[in-house]
Amino acid sequence: MIKSRFNHLLLLACIITAISGPAHATKEVPFAPQIEVDQQRLRLNGEYLLEYLWVDVYRAALYLPASTTPQADDVLSPALSKRLELAYLYALKRDDLIEAAWQTLRRQHSQTLLKRLQSDIDQLHEAFTAIKPGDHYSLDYNANNQTLTLRFNQQVVFSRANAELAQVYLGIWLGPEGLSDALRAALIGKP
Repeated sequence: MIKSRFNHLLLLACIITAISGPAHATKEVPFAPQIEVDQQRLRLNGEYLLEYLWVDVYRAALYLPASTTPQADDVLSPALSKRLELAYLYALKRDDLIEAAWQTLRRQHSQTLLKRLQSDIDQLHEAFTAIKPGDHYSLDYNANNQTLTLRFNQQVVFSRANAELAQVYLGIWLGPEGLSDALRAALIGKP
């Protein structure tokens, strides 16, 4: 049990443990104050820098509709379009990204739910590639057609009309018991 917990913590620490806050979030990768995704205007809601041992891993930004000021519980609502953008500053292996995602998903959700979504999650992970500094991933959710779209360096690499998949996967960053409470709070704009 202790060894398993240690391995889990070590993997997360090596990949995406957040120890720094939004004070550094605009230092190197500026995010646009507004963007348009699928003919919807979204505004920058919050951003955050993920660091580990003085190494900048990535910058994250959350975009939401300009007319929206969601509560923490509403940010994953299937009625709310959104974009999560990750601008990488550090090289990461594809398998490490997938393992960290699965560890977080297993902590957040029941085995039954993950089994139901496994095929879609596996296909999403198939689209992943190794990360080098300067790469960008974005996860867009369009509430009008309930589609989750993954872009790598602005190219669509995965798309699925599945609101539940979008809620579960975006929950890695935006949901309770996700990667980091500080990351979640900064992205959704809550202290």
